[in-house]
Amino acid sequence: MVHKLSSSAYQKLLEENLAWLLKQPRTLERQHIIEIIKESHYWHYEHLTLLQSLVKDYANNITLPQLAKLQELIKKLEGPHGD
Repeated sequence: MVHKLSSSAYQKLLEENLAWLLKQPRTLERQHIIEIIKESHYWHYEHLTLLQSLVKDYANNITLPQLAKLQELIKKLEGPHGD
């Protein structure tokens, strides 16, 4: 079963994972995972919120088919983490 996480709950999980990783021996793989974790919240929440606000701001200036496509894209981006 899929459960959606709030932005703050997801951020807390990321912080816990990051704290654990920072205690591990330095490796290239570790550094790569740290960089992914640092960007993860942006791509799952902030980027999506920006897209949603753009759709809302410009909804009066686009056609209904364009709006439907944007809303479909937002649903796809939400994935298991969307609010």
